[in-house]
Amino acid sequence: RLMALGGARHARSSGSAASAHEAARPPARPRPARRRRPGLLAVLAVVGALALLGVIFLPALFGDDGGDSVSQRGERVQSPSGGQEPQQREQPQPQEPQPAQTVPEQTQPAQGERTQGEPAEEAAQTVEEIYATAASGDYDASYALLSSGFKQSTAPTQAQWSGQFESLRSIRWVEGPTAVVSGETATVTGTTVAEHTDRTERNTVVWRLVREGGEWKLDGLSPQSTEIIS
Repeated sequence: RLMALGGARHARSSGSAASAHEAARPPARPRPARRRRPGLLAVLAVVGALALLGVIFLPALFGDDGGDSVSQRGERVQSPSGGQEPQQREQPQPQEPQPAQTVPEQTQPAQGERTQGEPAEEAAQTVEEIYATAASGDYDASYALLSSGFKQSTAPTQAQWSGQFESLRSIRWVEGPTAVVSGETATVTGTTVAEHTDRTERNTVVWRLVREGGEWKLDGLSPQSTEIIS
């Protein structure tokens, strides 16, 4: 019993000493609250103010008084005064309808009329005219298409030349005339049907022509065949 009482006293004295120690400890200080940094708020405020100023003043800077103007396509061109002016697009001018071109009709030359063309065509046309004018009775025009050499050797006078055509009424070409030109000479071949007062002939002839005074003239002929049709 004495030991139990001693232990109880020791326990009470230990508890009292602990309580007195706790009571003697100073109370803990409360932690101060964290202060917010004023620098971040100030930066955000400045940025917001600058953005507001930009919205207000930028239209005025780029308006008509500022010298810069933007065209409808967003392109700027430099004006002589240093500013920029809008580039004007040229409007296409309406095109007037072009009148239709007319091609002149080609007419056949009249009998005895000469036309300019290729040398071979001119030579062939000369032979045609010789007989066409003779058939129509224009012996002067037919005789004028003979060369000076042919006149001297074959037909010294117009009467000698025209005598062979007295019975001729008409002449037509069934082949040719076809001309081959070599320098100042030409060879013409063809076949004709000649209507005379007393007969109808089919003649195939080779004619030789030369240039005299810039024109083709008959210089000789060689009958190849003669057939009396009727």
